[in-house]
Formats: sequence, structure tokens, C-alpha cells
Amino acid sequence: MARTSRYEKKKTFSNIGETTPVPEHPSLEEVYEETPFSEAFWTYLNYVMLNIFGWFRDLLRNARIENRKGSAENNPTGFVPLYQSYESFYTRNVYQRISDCFNRPIGSVPGGKLDVLERVTDDYNWSFQFTGNKITSINLGSYNYLGFANNSGHIAENVINTIKTGGIATASTTQEFGTLMQHRKLESLLAEFLGTEDAIAFGMGFATNALNIPSLVGKGCLILSDELNHTSLVLGSRLSGATIKVYKHNDMIHLEKLLRDAIVSGQPRTHRPWRKILMIVEGVYSMEGSLCKLPELIELKKKYKAYLYLDEAHSIGAMGSRGRGVVDYWKCDFKDVDVLMGTFTKSFAAAGGYIAGNKVKEFFFIMTADAVDIYDHDPVYFSLNEFEQHEQVKQLIEQIGSIDNQSVETVNTNEQTDVELIYDQFQYILNQYQEQPQLLDSYLPDMILRLLNYIEHGPNKNHIAGSLLHQIIKVRGFKVMTTRFLPHEPHHLIVVIKLIDRELEENSSSENAWATLYSLLVWLGTTCMVPLDLCRFDSKSSKQTTMVQILNIYKRFLCNSVYMRMVAFNIGHFMSRQDSIRLLCLNDYLTGEIFPILEKYDDKLNDENIILRITASLQTVSYIFKFGQRLNLIAYVESLYNVLIDKKILNAKRIVIRRMAYKLLQKLAMILLPMPKHGAAWRYRRGVRNLLDSLTLKKNTSTATTTTTTTTTIKSSSTLNGHKHETNQDGENDDAEDNSNVPSTVESIIDLLMAGLSDKELYVRWSSAKGLGRITNRLRKSYAAQLVSHLCDRISTVALLSCDHYALQGGCLALAELARRGLLLPERLGSVMPIVHKSLNYDEKLGHQTYGHIVRDAACYVCWSFARAFDTIDFRSYTADLAGMLLCIICFDWNVQCRRAASAALQENVGRQGEYFPHGIDIIQQTDYNLIGKFDYCFLTLAFALIKYYDIYGKYMIEHLLKYKIIHWKKETRLLTSQLLEKTSSTYGTIEEIYETILLPVLDRCLDKKNDGIARHGLLASCGHIVYGLYQRFQKNPNECQRLPELRENLQNKISNLLNEYRLQGYLEGYSGDLIRPSLCSFIENISRSIDYFRQNKDDMCLSNETIDCWQTIIDECISNLDDDVRQVGLNALKAFSNAFYSNSTSSHLIDRYLGKISITSQEHIRQGLSLAVASLPSQMLLGSKTIDKILDCLFKLITITNQSQHLIKQRKDSLIALCDLYENTHLHSSSPFSNQTLVNKLINSFLRCTRDYTNDRFGDSGRLVREKACSQIVRLLQLINENSQTKNFLTLTILQNCFCAILTNLCSKIDDLRMNSGESVIKFLNIPFGEKIEHKNELNTIFLNQNDIDWRNSQIAFTMIVQLLIYDKYRYVIWSNCLITAGDLSNASQALYTFLKTNKSNDYLINLLLNDLEKIFSDQRIQMRVVIPSIQACERLLSQSTFENYYEKHSKQLIQHWTNIIQSLEDILTKKLQTLNNNPTLYLHFIKLYCSLLQFNNIELKNLVLKLLTKFFLHNYPWVRRQAAQNLYDTCILFNDDLLLGDDEDKSEQVMNLLTETDWEQNLDELTKIRQTLLNLFHIE
Repeated sequence: MARTSRYEKKKTFSNIGETTPVPEHPSLEEVYEETPFSEAFWTYLNYVMLNIFGWFRDLLRNARIENRKGSAENNPTGFVPLYQSYESFYTRNVYQRISDCFNRPIGSVPGGKLDVLERVTDDYNWSFQFTGNKITSINLGSYNYLGFANNSGHIAENVINTIKTGGIATASTTQEFGTLMQHRKLESLLAEFLGTEDAIAFGMGFATNALNIPSLVGKGCLILSDELNHTSLVLGSRLSGATIKVYKHNDMIHLEKLLRDAIVSGQPRTHRPWRKILMIVEGVYSMEGSLCKLPELIELKKKYKAYLYLDEAHSIGAMGSRGRGVVDYWKCDFKDVDVLMGTFTKSFAAAGGYIAGNKVKEFFFIMTADAVDIYDHDPVYFSLNEFEQHEQVKQLIEQIGSIDNQSVETVNTNEQTDVELIYDQFQYILNQYQEQPQLLDSYLPDMILRLLNYIEHGPNKNHIAGSLLHQIIKVRGFKVMTTRFLPHEPHHLIVVIKLIDRELEENSSSENAWATLYSLLVWLGTTCMVPLDLCRFDSKSSKQTTMVQILNIYKRFLCNSVYMRMVAFNIGHFMSRQDSIRLLCLNDYLTGEIFPILEKYDDKLNDENIILRITASLQTVSYIFKFGQRLNLIAYVESLYNVLIDKKILNAKRIVIRRMAYKLLQKLAMILLPMPKHGAAWRYRRGVRNLLDSLTLKKNTSTATTTTTTTTTIKSSSTLNGHKHETNQDGENDDAEDNSNVPSTVESIIDLLMAGLSDKELYVRWSSAKGLGRITNRLRKSYAAQLVSHLCDRISTVALLSCDHYALQGGCLALAELARRGLLLPERLGSVMPIVHKSLNYDEKLGHQTYGHIVRDAACYVCWSFARAFDTIDFRSYTADLAGMLLCIICFDWNVQCRRAASAALQENVGRQGEYFPHGIDIIQQTDYNLIGKFDYCFLTLAFALIKYYDIYGKYMIEHLLKYKIIHWKKETRLLTSQLLEKTSSTYGTIEEIYETILLPVLDRCLDKKNDGIARHGLLASCGHIVYGLYQRFQKNPNECQRLPELRENLQNKISNLLNEYRLQGYLEGYSGDLIRPSLCSFIENISRSIDYFRQNKDDMCLSNETIDCWQTIIDECISNLDDDVRQVGLNALKAFSNAFYSNSTSSHLIDRYLGKISITSQEHIRQGLSLAVASLPSQMLLGSKTIDKILDCLFKLITITNQSQHLIKQRKDSLIALCDLYENTHLHSSSPFSNQTLVNKLINSFLRCTRDYTNDRFGDSGRLVREKACSQIVRLLQLINENSQTKNFLTLTILQNCFCAILTNLCSKIDDLRMNSGESVIKFLNIPFGEKIEHKNELNTIFLNQNDIDWRNSQIAFTMIVQLLIYDKYRYVIWSNCLITAGDLSNASQALYTFLKTNKSNDYLINLLLNDLEKIFSDQRIQMRVVIPSIQACERLLSQSTFENYYEKHSKQLIQHWTNIIQSLEDILTKKLQTLNNNPTLYLHFIKLYCSLLQFNNIELKNLVLKLLTKFFLHNYPWVRRQAAQNLYDTCILFNDDLLLGDDEDKSEQVMNLLTETDWEQNLDELTKIRQTLLNLFHIE
């Protein structure tokens, strides 16, 4: 019995894999590699040193010897410190010194490689500056598991094509227009892929968990959650209202205990059974790297009748033989998992998530019987025209009457009853009408009366009725409900007061009680609007009047955040009643309640209750002043204004208080100013507001003969000064000015609102802008003109001059509000439009950020409002300029939101002002909202098309480029500007115009001393591109311009002196020089490519020797630069420059200088640049100077690995490219040294050696960069050799075979980038028509060339093809040895090998050859640990999957002999590599596992040998190794047949088990030797 129980206990946690009695499951044990002691020691030591120096530097700072750079906290009395003392210390002294290791910004797609933005610091990481360079790095932290997130390839192309046809988003909910056929196909495909009945997709991965778990479980349910579950699962569980219990991570014993307790004990207090028990787990826990134990979870689920929710966010696509997640990985049945959840954001590189399972749509959407039909309709299935479910809602309300008291009472015991079912269905139906609530209006009175009847008369049913009524109020809005739908007969007032008193007296603990009170308070507000004196309801027996009762009720709930806004709204209406004024309720409330609370305000106040009361008071007063009559409130304005000013509430730190204060402030001004009957008589009114009527009117107007005025039949009006003024019945103008003075308080309020436009909070700025618009509507024309003038002056002086983006945005919002209300008259447009123009171009950089985009966005809103505000006749003089400004924003703005805001404003202007908007309809078709999302498209395609085809906008846009974008702070914008100017120069205008307006002015600006490095960068780059554009234009039509010689001569003189002046002025030094070096090289490259544009004949040098030397010096500095991008730009420039000026030179001076620097320098980046530079020189120079042999010797030396050069990875990588470039540059020349076969063979052998560069450094396998480049370059080299008829015969079959095997070796790599590069090299190699045909060429073509766009990054796809080469003798050893190495670390490679061997299990000949090769691998005297360990791991995996079982049955002796030889080789390795293994004892575990796996073969000799070797580990120096050997042997004894090991003697078996589990493996070796001998005796081994 003891042995049986132990077996049952230990079976689950075996790490032997699929050698368990249930072979379909992999291993359930999680093994984590321990941190090596040396790494841990040095890490802690470094942190200790940082702490010591930190304390010392703090002492220096406290003594004022060292400056304190970080912010210091004064810890004022009464305030809790913001930071713990050590937290602040850590941030200041430890994290700050090493912060460059974290939070590294990237500038590319997070693929296998990504571009890290280089940044530098000159103050020890307190601040960083971007250099503009990018560092290509390997991505180890992305969820792009399958590589689908790349921005190139067929996946990206398919996405783009789908976007073109289907758009980016539907911009609608699923219930309306948000479901397309693509969504339905996606869901069907998901269900088919996962093997489930149905699936449903969602738009957000996090919300898939957080918002759907509440749909699965609720009150009365139990959730058993793993302690390491994701935040979304935790949030969804909490939102569900279910009881949550957490179990230890992957601890099935603890989980089973909780399940048993839950079933036995039931729910708390009532002990009723749980409605549902849901186990929530993740497939892969991304932060820990562990898998859920799915087989055991399914077993527990079935045993205890629970439900299983599996989150496969990280496992779907990345786990399993078919990529179908952990269910596939564990070989489980998908039907055993109730809910399968996953996301598209990891493996599938998309947005959203899914829920899959059996009848999943029914579960989620069938809240009512009609929901199925709704969902199964057409994709655009939900267009609401009426309240279709009114009968169903009526039935739900009637069901309230049939609910007995027993079921109502159980609401508080977490047991869902009919009450909750009614509420859930009612809520589901009404939520469909959130955006069209007016459809409910005709049905609401009857529904409300029924619910109020239950609230009033239904015993114990008031709360469910109240919650349903609250849901109606929520959908329709409390303001609408208060004023329209609730019954308001006089007697209802007494009824509702009694009901509220009843609710307060009962003080129910039901969670729906608050909803009932909320509904009753809304009803109370409705009854209080009845224009009936409330004194009539007073009772002599009552101690309080009705008005006091109502006010006390409101006061009780006002300071509750749930009721605050609604109660404040009701109090506002209540205080506007005449009886409230007459009985001094308003006066008492304001003076006795509001003012004292506001007087308590203090910015240092921390009492949340007082803060809440102040917020409620401000909101209440705002509503009182909104609904009250002016004459009743004017007496309180001064007091309230003084409180706001004296207590500095307008400057409150809390946004809510400050926002409400500004709202109240504008209400005070509106009380002081009387409101004209129809608004300001002087305001601008458009005759027609409807767009269709406007277009009709324009058509009629165009045929009329009237030239000075426009007469419409809509309204009688007179046109004065360009805008219309209504006349009164007497025929007099209403705009006669009121001579009354504006109160001084109003002037002060206007000034305060002006100041509010500069507030840092958007809500305050927006509120201030609206307040100015409302107040201006009550002012006379002259004062309003002053306000607009003051606003414009403030924007021009305060905002634009001081670069205050907040003030500028607020000013733009105010202008838009004035324009919308017709308060900005046409005569003011002359002063407003320059402000709009400056705002649209505002883009000031502040530190590492820029806030100009919020200003430009607001300016686009102003342009949008102008289109709606002004008539085309009054606005036509500004339309063209406005169109040009908006097009510049659309094409050139770096912020996508600004581009889209400008697009919206443009469309509005075309629609409203289209008559005077040139080419409006054509342009808005190209400036679609979705099309302008891509910056490159806008800059290079859209802008070029507009400049080319619409000359009216071309000039404006070019001026904008030259003024703003060419010197923009963003590097990408400057480079795109230069490219656009190149395209424009080749087509736009005349050549004289380009010279005089673009090129020559830009050249002059290059020498302007006012420019900084950023400006010079953009100007130089643009100059070079413009010249090259003119050269392209000259090639097409050389005779286009008669003045061309004169213009070219002037240009040539300026170019010759430009860079010389830069050097003399010192512009090439320091940080500014670093910024402009890339543009200098770009300038030189483009001028050199265009040199024929200046030459009169072929021998004409065009430039002076001094200029050429200066350019050569600049190029030399760039190609030796530390930055890779600068070096590459310099190399491009050198290639063009040398072809222009050195193409006929045979001088060796430059080559000797480069080779000399290479030989004496120790800096890797200089060698990289110079080696590539030498190879890029013209062939005439390389061969004529007789230095080609020196170059070859130098490059061969650079790729040779020595002890001194082993770490120079990038040097070898670039030297390989240089060798290939050199061969390409010279091999066709008659005097080329590469016509010698010996040299060609040497060159190929050098590349082959580089394919075996396995250099390791602190960055890991850094040699992969060399191997990757060697594979691609060797194929390039072979192609070049094969193209030359003189050298084609050099490529013998042996050379080709060796090259192909070298590429195959790297193709088997576990590194995705290396595998992808090698895979592409294989395809290129097979497509080259060599004279010699490598072996099995046809079969190779069948395997690799019959598939299009192979995803080599996908290891499952790649290794499935690679292992097919194992059947060919020529490639078997290469593939087998390298696949074993990869299979040890990569599960897909292991699975591919396993599948192949299972498929060929009957091929005994092949299996025997593979075993022979395996012996050869381990017997290799040069074998390294990087080969040994993964190969052992792969063998253990294959053995655990019973791969050789079939071969063992037929050829047991041969198999045993093979493994015996392998074991002997492994023992030799253990002896030779003892030091390496002792440095990392965890490596011993792989030997132990392999030996344990060999015990599956029922062979006495092998068993005895393995057990002897295993038990030797019991005497190892490290106790950890002893314990691991004992544990693995114990597991093996349990998993395999006991008879195989111990025979039928159960006593001996028991002794073995006890010795393995109960022995203290840390005792002395003498005792352990005795125990080992005892075990061997029990195993019958002498």
C-alpha cells in the first residue's frame, strides 16, 4: 500500500516527459535554472558599492559640497511624505546611475531586430539627448512570437490590401454597424482552428477578460484563481461580484483542497451550494515562463464538476505541435476546456481577443430569446428604428409581481434568483439604446408608472423596481427624466417624500437600495417643478414645512458623489421657484449653507469631506445661477465673486474645484448682464444654415443679376458691411447700442476668463472659452469688439511671443466659440487670420517633447468653425489662404491627429465654401481621413501630387517647406523635405524659378550664422537633393533653359565655397558638427552624382583641388565615425565622390593612407569604415595603383580570428562585405587578381571559416552576426564568380557542396534572424545556375523552391522542411548534428525530429545511420560544451518520446551497443570537461536525465551500466547534484515497470524507495558510499 500511495503522489510531478504511463502528455514538472553564484555575487556587490557611494554623496550634498540635482521634499508639517526615505535614495543614487540600462526608446517595428534610439548624457543620466542615430539590436522583450508584426512581407501586404478594401475600423459598436463579414469569417476560422463549436472576437485583449468574466459568473459563484494570474483576469473576477479564492501557483494539491472545501462547505453563512465553480488559469505565465498543468486541471474539473477558463494570450500560436496553445501542447481534448480565451496581440500581431468554446455566442448574447435572431442576421444587422423589445420589457416588469418574498430575500446571500435574471435581461435590452434613447420615449410613461407602483405598493419589491427605474434614468439621462416623463400631479410630491423617508428609515442593506433612492430623488425633482405653492402641502401635525423637508432631503444626499450632480441639478430648479424666493429659502441656503462652506476653502486643506462639500456647493450654485431669475440672484453676485477671489478658489490645485469655479464665474457675469431677446442684435447671421439649402441658394445666386446684395426668400434682411442684420417689426435695426456701462465686476470676470485660457488643464481652458462666448453674446457691439481685440492682442503677445502653448490653445478655442455663435464679425477676420496662420504653424520644441500639436489641433477647430459661421461672400477673400494652410498641415504635420483635424476642417470648408475653394472636391478625395494616417504618404505622394497638379497650392506649399519644414526640429521631417524638394525640382515650374526662389536662397541660408546645427542639417541635405533633381531634369530635356550655363556657373561657385566656409567657421566641430555630418555626406553624394551637370567635358574637374580635398577630409571623418549610420552615409558619399573625381586615377596615395590607418588603429569602428571604404573605390584606382595585393592581405587579416581580434565581431562582419565588394568591383577587369583560382579558393575558404564563427562574449553568441553575414555574402560571391565565364569553372562540386553544407549548418540555428538569413541564402543558392550540379539538386528544389514566401523565422515551418534532408547521405550528418543542438533548446525543432523519426520508424537502415552519427558526434575529440549539452537534451527528449522503441524491438543488441558506446563517450567528456561542469553544476542534470531515460530499455547490461554511473553521482562533491540524481532515479523507478528494475520483491523495492527519499544527501561521503553500495546490491549489481 505504501508503494502504491507514493506512486500516485509522485507520478504527477515527474520530469521524465512522455515516458510516463500516460505517454500523450509532456512532463508536468517545472524546472528553473538557478542563478550561478558568480553572477549573483557580482550583482549584489555592485549594488552594495552603489549604495555606499550613494550614502557618501548624500553626505556631500547635505554638507553643500556637492550640488543636489534631484527634487528635494521639504516634508511640511501635517503632510505625508511622498516618498519613503530609501525609495528616494535609491532613485537618486542607484537607479539614476544605471538608468541608461532601462526604458530604452525604440524607433522601429519590434521584430526579431529593432532600432534602439541612441541617446547620450553629459550629466550622469539626469537627462538624455538623442543623437539622431539608431542602433540595430536583437529584440528579447517583444510578444511578436511568430514575427507577424514586421512592416514588410506578405503579411503586411495582405493587411494593407485588406485596409484598402475594408478600412481600419467600423467606428461603431457590434450591436449597430460594427460587425462585418470579415468578423464573421474570423470567428468561424477561430472555431475551426481551435476545434470548438463557436467563437466570438472582441476588439481589445484586456477587455476580453475584464468584461467577459462578469458575464460568466456573478453572485453566488466561486472563482478559484491562480495567484500569478494576469491583471485582466483579476479585474474581471472582481467585477463579476463572485467570491474569489486564490490558490498557490500550479499547486494542484492546494487547488483540490479548495475544491473539496467549496463543495463540502458551500457558500458562507447559508452553506448553500455554489451556483458555479470556475477555475481560471493561464496557459503560459509570461512573467514566470511556466505552463499550467492542464491535464491535472481537466482531471480535477471532471472530478468535482467545475468549469475551466483558460487564458491562452501567450500560448496560442506559440505552443503545441500545431500552434494551437497549451491544449495542443498537452495533447488534450479542446472540448474538455469550457472557455478558451486568447488574444491576437502576441502571436498574431493584431488587436483584440477571442472567447471560444461550445455554444459560446449563446452564452454571451442570448440574454433574451430574440438575441439569437439579431446576431444571425446580415453583418449590418442592428439598425434601430423603434423600440422592438417593448413587449418583452413589459413582461419583465410584470414578473416583479410574481416574485415571492423568499427569492427577494436571497439577493443578499450571493444567491442569484429571478430578481437578478430580470435585472440582467432588462439591462441588456436597454443598453442597446444608449445612443438612440429617444426611441424609448413613447413607451416610457407606461413603464415608469408600473415601476413606481411596485416601489410604492409592492412589499419587498421596491428595490428591484427601483434598480430597473434607475437603469431607465441612466439610459435616458436624469435631466430629461426630471423634466419630461415622471408623473408630477400635486399629490405625487407627498408620495415621493414618504417613500424617501421609508427608504431612509429601513436603512436596507440591499445593494440595490441606492438605485431606489436615486430614482426617488429624480422623481422628487420632477414634482418640485410643479408651479404650485408648496405651503399647501404643509401639515399642522408636521414639525417641518414641506419646503424644509425637501431641502433637508437634498442636503443629505448632496455630498454623496453618487447623487451629487443630480441633486445639485434639482436644487438649482428648487431654488428658482417663486415660493423659495418668497420664503427666503434661497437667501437662507446661500448665506447660511453655501457661503460658510466656501469660506472654509484653503489650498492647504486636506480634509476630503470638506473638499467634497466645497465641490458640491460650487456645482449647486452653478445650477442655481443657471436656472434662477436674474433679478433674484443679482444681489449675491458680488459676495460670491469676492469669495472666489479672496479664497483663491480659481487657483485651486484640484482640477474639479477649479473647473467648477470657472463655470460659476461665467454664470455670475451672465447674471450681471441682461440677455437680449434673441441674443446680441449685432451678431453675424448666415441666411441659410442647411447645407442643401445653401447649395441651392448658391446656384440661384449665380444666375441672378444682383451684384452688390443677395436677397433670399427665407428671411427679410439688410446687408451692411458684409453681413446681415435683422430688423424689428418697426423696421428699425436692433443693433442700436445700449449706452449703459458694463459693470466693473464683469470686466474683472472677463479678465479672469482670459487668464483661464492659459490654465494648464484643458477642461478649464475649454470652460473659459465657452464662458467668453456666452458673455460676449450679452455685450454691446463696441465692447464685444474690444473683447475680441483684447483676445487677439493677448494671443499675439502673451501666447505667441512667450511660446505659451496652453494660452495659445485656449485663445484658439475662444476664437472658435466666438465664431460659432456669430460673435466674430467679418471685419475682424483681418486681425484674426494672421493669428490662425501662426497657430497652424506653431511647433516649438520644449526639451524632449513638443506641445505644439495641441495648438495646431485647436487652430484647425477654428478653421472648421469659420466654415460653418461665415457666408461664402464674406469669407471668400480668405478661402485660398486657408486652403493652403490646411493642406500644409495635412501633408507636412508630424502629428496624425493634427493631420486628421485639418482634413475635417478642409472637408467642412469645401462643403460650406466650395464655390470659392479651388479644386476642393478633387482634393478632399485624396485627403481622406484614413489615407493621411501614414506620414510618408502625405509627404512624398500626396504633397507631390498637389504641388504638381494644382499650381495655386504648389507655390504656397513650397514656401511652407522652405520656411518651416526644412529647419524642423524633427530629423525625419527634414529628410522627407529634402526628398520632396528633389522630386519637385524635377517637375515643378521653370528652371529659373527653381534657382531664384528655391536653390540659391537655400544655399545662402546655409551660411547664415543665425542657424543652428539642426537648421544646417536640413538646409544642406535639401541643397544636395535639389541639385540632383535639377540634374535629372537636365537629362530629360537639356535645352529647357537658355540661361542654364549662367545659372550653373553661379551655382558651381557657391557649392565650391560652401563646405570650405563651414570648416573655416568651425561649424564642423562639436555637437553641431556631429549633427550636420550626415547631411554633409548626403550633400557631397548628390553633388557627386550630379557632377556631369556642371562639366563642359569629361576631363573637367568642375571643383578646385582645395574643395575636393575638403570634401575628402569630411568623408574620411564620417567613415571613421563611431555611429553606424554616419559611417554608412559617408561610405555612400565616398562611392559617388570617388566615381566622380577618381574614376581615372591610378594614384595609390588614398589607398595607402586608408591601409596605414587600418594597420595602426586599435579602434574597431575605424577599421570597419576604412575596410569598406577601400573596397568601394573605383576599379581603375584599385588595379592601376598596384595595391590590390595589400588590400587583400589587409582584409584577410581582418577576418582572421586571433586571441587579440576574437572580440572584434563587427570588424569581421564588415570585412566580409568589403571582400565581396572588392571582388564585385574588380573581377571583370582584365588585370584582376581574381582570375587566379588559388586566390578564389582562398577567398571562399575564408568565408567558410566565418560561417563557423561561434565567438561568445558578454553579449552571448556574438559570432552569429559574422555567421549571418558570411552566409549571405558567400552566396553573393558565388553568384559573381558564376557570372564570369573566366572564373565559372573555378566552382568545383566540392566547393559548392561545402558552401551549401555551411549554409545548411546555420539554417539549423535556433536564432530566428540567422535562420531567416540562411534560409534566404539557400533559396538564392539553389536558383543560381552553376555549371556543376550539387547532389540531390532536384530533391532540394522540391523541398525549398516549391513554396512561396517561406517564413524561416517560424521554427515549426522551417524545421519541418529541414529534417527532410536526413534521408540524404550527403547532408545527414550536418542536419542531424545541428538539429540536435537546436532541438535541445527549441521545442519545435525537437518536435520536427520526433515527427520525422516516427514517420520513418520502420526504416531501420536510416535509424542505424543516425545512431552511428550520434556516436561520431559524442566521440569527436574537439567537441565543445555548446554542442554536448543541447545534444544530450535532445537525445533525452527523443528517448522520453519512445522514438527508438520500434528499432529496439527488432535490433535490440545493436541499439544497446550504440548507447553503450555513447555512454562511454559521455563519461570521457565528464572527465575532460570536469572544470567546466563544476563551474556550472546544473549541467550535470542533463547527464542524469539522459541516463534515467535509458533505463526504459529492458536490458540487464545497459541497466547495470547506467545504474552504476547514476549512483556515482551520489558521491559528487555538490550535494545538489546528489539530490537531483536521487530524485530522478526515484521518479524513474516509479514511472517504469518495477519488474524491470527490482523483480517481484516488494520489500526490496520499498527499501530502494526509502533510501532514495529519506537519505540526507549532505552527509559525509563515507556514509553515502555505504548507501550507494546498498542500493547497488538491491539492484543486484556487483
